[in-house]
Amino acid sequence: MKLCFLDAHTFDGGAVRGSALVTDERTRPLEFRLTDPVVPTELQRLLYGAVLDEHVLGDLCAVPLLDALREAPDAVLVRDQTLLGLQDLRDVPVLWIGRDEDAEPGATDEADRPPGVLLGYHGDGEDEALKSVRLALREISERYDLLEPFERMQAAVAQVHRGEVAAAS
Repeated sequence: MKLCFLDAHTFDGGAVRGSALVTDERTRPLEFRLTDPVVPTELQRLLYGAVLDEHVLGDLCAVPLLDALREAPDAVLVRDQTLLGLQDLRDVPVLWIGRDEDAEPGATDEADRPPGVLLGYHGDGEDEALKSVRLALREISERYDLLEPFERMQAAVAQVHRGEVAAAS
């Protein structure tokens, strides 16, 4: 099973970068992609208003990253619930993932989810593909921390960004 961990990172000056890490089921890297910094203009802020984050994270970061992947993932895992709307644009299940302690009591479905990890999805109902992915993630999470790849990505993106900022100075 190939998992795509998809995330957004915000830096000083309002720059946002998207990143995608495709791994095998042991969370070993197969492919890593990173967007250039996206800095919304004041005009974009005014025109997009409340949907600016959805536009920047989804349209300008996530969609291009997913389109550029060479490794086709079986599931896309996101930490920002704004990205769950990608499900409308993709055939592969897109799931939000977080920790139990981050949830409100009674806010999640206990069935077939990894212990200590929350899974959320976009849409009205759960189809067979999503059920299959949830079961597979439950098995994977018994051996591997499904949130740890996001920490790796954060460190890698910060390192690249610092290097680019230093080189531009």
